[in-house]
Amino acid sequence: MKKLLCALAFMACATLSAAAADVGTIRNDYSGDTEAQAQMLHELGLFNGTEKGFELEKPMTRAEAAAMLTRFLGAEQTARVGTWEHPFTDVPQWAAPYVGWLYENGLTKGVSATRYGAEENTSCEQFGTFLARASRNGEEPFWIVDSEEIAVCDAVGFVRGDAVALAARTLTTTERVQELYLNSDAHITVAQRLIDEGIFTEEMLKTAAWRVLPRLYDCVPTRQDDKSEERLSCVIAGVTVMRNEHSDVKPLNYDQGFANSIYGLAPNAQGKNMLHTIDTETLATKEIARLDGIVDLFVLGKSGLTDYIKGSHNGKQYVLIVTEDKQVRVLETPPALLEDGVFSYYLDENALVFEAAEMLCIIQGSEMQTLALSSNEKLFVINNNLIITQRVTNEQTTVTAWTLKGKVINQYTLQNDDPLQDERQKFENVVWFHAPHLENQSENFLWGSAGLYQMENDELKQITGRPVYDYAFDPADGSYVLITHDAGKRVEYTEYAVQAQTGDTLVRLNADGTETALLPELPDGSLLLGEVLSTMNGRVEFTTLKAAEPHFMSRFTCVLENGRIKVTDADAGITMIYGENAVEEEQRRLDALGAGVGA
Repeated sequence: MKKLLCALAFMACATLSAAAADVGTIRNDYSGDTEAQAQMLHELGLFNGTEKGFELEKPMTRAEAAAMLTRFLGAEQTARVGTWEHPFTDVPQWAAPYVGWLYENGLTKGVSATRYGAEENTSCEQFGTFLARASRNGEEPFWIVDSEEIAVCDAVGFVRGDAVALAARTLTTTERVQELYLNSDAHITVAQRLIDEGIFTEEMLKTAAWRVLPRLYDCVPTRQDDKSEERLSCVIAGVTVMRNEHSDVKPLNYDQGFANSIYGLAPNAQGKNMLHTIDTETLATKEIARLDGIVDLFVLGKSGLTDYIKGSHNGKQYVLIVTEDKQVRVLETPPALLEDGVFSYYLDENALVFEAAEMLCIIQGSEMQTLALSSNEKLFVINNNLIITQRVTNEQTTVTAWTLKGKVINQYTLQNDDPLQDERQKFENVVWFHAPHLENQSENFLWGSAGLYQMENDELKQITGRPVYDYAFDPADGSYVLITHDAGKRVEYTEYAVQAQTGDTLVRLNADGTETALLPELPDGSLLLGEVLSTMNGRVEFTTLKAAEPHFMSRFTCVLENGRIKVTDADAGITMIYGENAVEEEQRRLDALGAGVGA
């Protein structure tokens, strides 16, 4: 994921804005934003606001986190009506039942023998640990939130909006319930367990979460450990919230927003398999086409208002094209797609493209055409009405931009200045790694060791042919700051047993095409660069890489000051391995090399 750490500046702004729909740094890929998730949790009795509303932009205290954890454990009423002891002197009266119940049940500790730290702010890692306990998955927060999310969130500051996003995520988390359901190895979700304990009902979950959490459509029994007959159902957070007792339509693969409609299969009265649409709001079904023996249907996705479904029959492959008015056209794809044994496809707003050896099959609307490729030429991306391919050999790389009709618009050839001279050149994947190639993309840009390119006005423009491993645009003067290296040089490292490439210097590519070196020349191997984080107001911020574990690279954050490097921060991996003085020690190392601000 490009520039994870540069998200910090943006996220900080989002955290400070109470009016923002998404508040905090934690994001769920849900249809409902943070405010909607907060309202859902409130309706389910799992989250309370203050007299000023939800106040999602405010930090969450440890006392508030204790109350929320108690609710997720289904114990709020038990805590409030019981008498619970704890040794802490700083717990407010309203929070005492929650802290006491958690303490007596071994679920929380204080910051000292007599202090709970009730008014201290909770961190993302601490709250993730609370929710891991609530989901009965142990003490590790990584059941709920990953290490990258924790690092970014705690750097900006954990707020109530983050707590809401993690709590909503926890509802869908499965927990082992062998101890609750004897003779069963079933896993149920936190949401199902809360229903079992009477905290809320299936209908309450449906009402609160319908337009917030993802919906799954499938033929299932009433619940996972139930032996009831499978029927067309809608499932939210592992809970069956709606069921069509009269339908045996079996839904095809579905991901919310993936296609314009949900499709399913069922035989008609004559036993012929029929394609159906499924109403997402009511589970009502409607026949739209007879399949005439086509089986193994798989929804590929959508392109605009058209949906595409793959199927096969008698050794042939077909694409079912479903238009906005639910008219279905069936196209047989070229035999080469099956003969190649490869099933790769790409979708954008204008086309569906299949890739096979030395061929692309392009479907626009209900029309299909094929495009012949050269040997070693592969599809890289479809975007902005362009198909981008790259042909990589040991001697050179050719980047080509095609229209969706198969016409070449732009083509750029780059010579490999360090071709392999031994038997490794026989292996295609090794050649690809060593030769110039594209490997990253954003909405309008492509980059890699084959350079930096912009897709604009249905054309591909080469900004530079020098290797680019990351970049940032400086709007102040129209320049680009690039992570790169000199021609004929290779800068490599290994992470998680995967060999990767990067640069060891920063170059400013000016608007007139000239280049300005931003770092002094350094000995080989003395600097590995990670990402360009920012170029705001001429201030270049970037990261450098350092091995923190045998298989993992961690990062220092640095800025340029008068052509010299100032180390400003280090991530948790650095400080854990190299200690709290790691930033100062790295600064001294760079100063000794003549590259630091103290040189």
